[in-house]
Amino acid sequence: MINKILKLIMLIIVAIMIFTVYTYAFSIEPSINNISVKSGEEIIFKIKANEKIVATNFKLNYDNEAFELVRSNTSGLNVAEKNGKIACIYADMSGVGTDNFEIVLKAKIANKSVNFRLEGAKFRAVNAKTSYTGSQIDGIETIINVKTIDNTNTNTIVNETQNTITNSNKDNTTSQDTKLPQTGEKDVLIKLIILFVLLVLVNKIRLNRLKEVK
Repeated sequence: MINKILKLIMLIIVAIMIFTVYTYAFSIEPSINNISVKSGEEIIFKIKANEKIVATNFKLNYDNEAFELVRSNTSGLNVAEKNGKIACIYADMSGVGTDNFEIVLKAKIANKSVNFRLEGAKFRAVNAKTSYTGSQIDGIETIINVKTIDNTNTNTIVNETQNTITNSNKDNTTSQDTKLPQTGEKDVLIKLIILFVLLVLVNKIRLNRLKEVK
């Protein structure tokens, strides 16, 4: 009875091993530091791996009409534009490797929406006998969208705002300058009236005294 139970358990274990899809532990996290850029500004396409990599090659798919390759920020990572894509090759003969790759690009034109994604990637981790490829790489299907925006619209908004503030200040200054003289004239007029009344009163008092003397 015990032997039958053990055999049944062994069969179940073998069946699980046969029909279970093996999941690889290697993963990458592609990212871009800025997903909304002006023409002339730079972005950094980054790949963060969960293991140190000693060798890799992949292509970065993008729109070479909207962006241009500037440089690699990772020592040992060679990059070059080829057939509308960026070909990337890295090898570290010392065996130390790196888990971070950075590629710098510059926006050339405005009002474009561009998808960035990796193609044909192979990653060889430190002490690994084979390279990770295709579905063995978790995160390889990641697509990052970047939009290029128009410098003119931004400048126009800023200029219009500045002009509005300037005109408002001018209007306030003009209004204040106009009101001040009017206020001064009223004060002078009031003072003249008071002075006239005082003169009349003084003259009347003098006349009364003269009458009394007579």
